[in-house]
Amino acid sequence: MVIAVPALRERRGSREAVTAEVVEEVPLVLTFNGRQIMSAMTVPGRPADLALGYLFSEQIIEGMDEVESVMVEGQAVKVLTHDPFRVVVSRRVVVSGCGGAAARIREQHLPVIATAMPLSAETIRTRVNDLLVAVPLAATGDLYAAALVMPDAVWSAEDHGLQNAVNRLIGRRLQEGAEADAWVAASGRITAEIVMTCAVAGFPVLASFGRATALAIDLAEKAGITLIGEVTGAGMIVYTHPERVVG
Repeated sequence: MVIAVPALRERRGSREAVTAEVVEEVPLVLTFNGRQIMSAMTVPGRPADLALGYLFSEQIIEGMDEVESVMVEGQAVKVLTHDPFRVVVSRRVVVSGCGGAAARIREQHLPVIATAMPLSAETIRTRVNDLLVAVPLAATGDLYAAALVMPDAVWSAEDHGLQNAVNRLIGRRLQEGAEADAWVAASGRITAEIVMTCAVAGFPVLASFGRATALAIDLAEKAGITLIGEVTGAGMIVYTHPERVVG
């Protein structure tokens, strides 16, 4: 994921040859029932997680029971469902996401989450900080990172866009059959599409080191999601549904 490249460093008039560490960026291509439906610039590794998470968050599939096979060839993923004649019609509205895989605005079909899931403020701060420590490039903004926090495990994923990172977690959850209640800790700016993704996946809490957009806050309020931004050791901003934050 991180590679070394030759570079030239300039500092106050002096120059020196150095080796710089940079993040790889590679294309992922998703084919669904024989038709290419998505391409995205992403980090290498676990492409099936991202592909399946994308299909789920876009409500193209509802679970792995609909999937006949998943074939991975490098960064190309081919998904075949039990109904091979099923096609996807693109109805995209480009929103303010990053990472090359924009979402559709589906506010009229947004689920409403009623799960209680009380969390202490200390737990929220700890999980967001742990994520930034585990993925140092997320703290500098070179990558976006997300963590799926479950009662007995914490999974993390990183990518060039936070939307892709969250979709990776959803895709892994689908494949491994994890059904426990979970919430999301994140490193970057929270946009509307990320809130919509969490709503579709049933995550009642989304907390990030970054701030939220106005549309993200509006959608989180309607979807019943506790949306939290600017999480640091000193505190946080709870934008919506503060009843889940206790202590």
